[in-house]
Amino acid sequence: VTTDLDSNRIIEIIASMNTAIKEEFMDVPVSVTAGVYTYEKGVGVASIIKYADAALYKAKNTQKGTVEIYSK
Repeated sequence: VTTDLDSNRIIEIIASMNTAIKEEFMDVPVSVTAGVYTYEKGVGVASIIKYADAALYKAKNTQKGTVEIYSK
């Protein structure tokens, strides 16, 4: 969950994490898949988790090692 990062910056951060992990664990197939929700004032905790989780599962179903930004 983020409040102030734009989508491109989030994707850059996750891509950097994937690169670092692949360099560290070259013999192990590891990657970062992320679901991101940008917080909106007034949204409750349960909804925040639900939205971020929905984005994560969409990313996992699309391709491992990707980022999905939640959108309504």
